[in-house]
Amino acid sequence: MSKANNELPKSKKHMDSEEFYRLYLLIQKQNWLEESYNGLIELWNLCDKNEQKELIEDLLKRFVVLNLEKIEKACKNIADHISNKWYLIGKSTKIVAMCSGDKPDGSQFILQCLKNKFADIKGWEERDFVNNLKSFGQVNYQIKSDQSVVLIDDFIGTGKTAIRKTEWLINKFKKKNLQMVKIYIISLACMEAAVKKIGDLKVDFYSPYILKKGINDFYCGNELEENIRNMENLESLLHPNYKQLKLSEFNFGYGRSETLFTIQGGNVPNNVFPIFWWPLLKNNSKRKTILRRII
Repeated sequence: MSKANNELPKSKKHMDSEEFYRLYLLIQKQNWLEESYNGLIELWNLCDKNEQKELIEDLLKRFVVLNLEKIEKACKNIADHISNKWYLIGKSTKIVAMCSGDKPDGSQFILQCLKNKFADIKGWEERDFVNNLKSFGQVNYQIKSDQSVVLIDDFIGTGKTAIRKTEWLINKFKKKNLQMVKIYIISLACMEAAVKKIGDLKVDFYSPYILKKGINDFYCGNELEENIRNMENLESLLHPNYKQLKLSEFNFGYGRSETLFTIQGGNVPNNVFPIFWWPLLKNNSKRKTILRRII
């Protein structure tokens, strides 16, 4: 919605007053959509049935988008949880971003937001925060027996990556003969299905935002079946390939996560329904999308 004239932009297709008002109310509820209104209208016009529009409308109403203010609040909750629920102290704890490569990573962003929350907590120093899991696991002096490691991530979708990285670190500790190193995992947001899988690792876990699947966890019976078909029909309008990616690997989001979450201005997780970020239509034309992911 334009701040200058408080109107929705005009669509190339005719939009009746009722639909206009529906989108107006949607942007009022989710004001982050104001920055992506062209993508919103293009997606709206892809829907050839009102049932599809109702599904998109409902999913977007429930979409969790974290701005800096919400991230700041969440990081304060995380710091409080580490200090006052787990009773961890800097002298015997390392807080480590789950990033394991040389590319920028969302876990490093959250680690940076988290660091200064410990500035007034006795015993914590900057050296207690490590921005790369791989380098942390390869350096002997960074952790000792009977100490603790808190692994930090921005979002956990299927849980596979978090589990793989945690098991990798555990094996590193074993090879170095480190005994009784306690591992904790924290993610800014996490899918509910992944929480159960992480629990199998027998590690303590915390996330301020536990998310349900957008369709399968919110509908039932005939309505569930209908909305699964609605999303399948919408995804069938997308090109089956984009660069090196295959749409079939991202139907309903990677691992069929059905995620409704992103950090505002960030790279949208591939666990999100591709109808919101896949940039190519079946006819090979580029489309404006509500959310963006660099590929």
